[in-house]
Amino acid sequence: LDLGFVTQPITIPGARELMTVGAFTDELVLLIPTDTHTSVGAALRKKTAFRWADLAEEPVIGFEAGSAVRRVVDDAALKVGVALNVVMELRSIEGIRRMVAEGVGVGFVSRHAVGEARSSGVRVLPCKDAPITRRLAVVRRCDHMPSPAVEQFEKVVLQRFRQFEVE
Repeated sequence: LDLGFVTQPITIPGARELMTVGAFTDELVLLIPTDTHTSVGAALRKKTAFRWADLAEEPVIGFEAGSAVRRVVDDAALKVGVALNVVMELRSIEGIRRMVAEGVGVGFVSRHAVGEARSSGVRVLPCKDAPITRRLAVVRRCDHMPSPAVEQFEKVVLQRFRQFEVE
C-alpha cells in the first residue's frame, strides 16, 4: 500500500516500518436511524446531541472488539460509567451505517465518514458531554518512495483534513 490512515498510537506489528506524514484530530459521532417505525433511537430523535446516559438502553452497532475505534468508544463510555449494549460488531463504516438505517441499533463513526447521512436513513448526533476524539495519522512505509501521484494525493488529503480538524 502507498498510504494508510490509522488511529494513533499505532500498535500493530511492523509499526516501526511506518512513518507518519501528517496527523490530525478526528471526532466520532453517533448515528441514529431516521425511520420513525423503529424504537431504536426514538428518544434521541428529538435531540441535536446525545449524552452518554441516553445510550444506557440503546442497542449499539460497534466496530470489532479490539479495533482502534472500538477502544476509543469503549474508553469514553467507561470513563463516564456507561456500559454499552453492543448487539453487533462489524468491520466497515458502511455496514454500521446500513445496520443503523435498518433500526438494528445506533453506531459510532468518524464525522468524516458521514457524507450525506440524512439521505441514507441515518442522522448524526455529536456528544453533548464531551467530544469523542481520536488522533488520526496518515502513514507510509519508511523504505518506500511515493510516486508523484501518491505525493499529490497525500498533499490533497492532508490539506482537506487540516481544514476540518477538531480544535
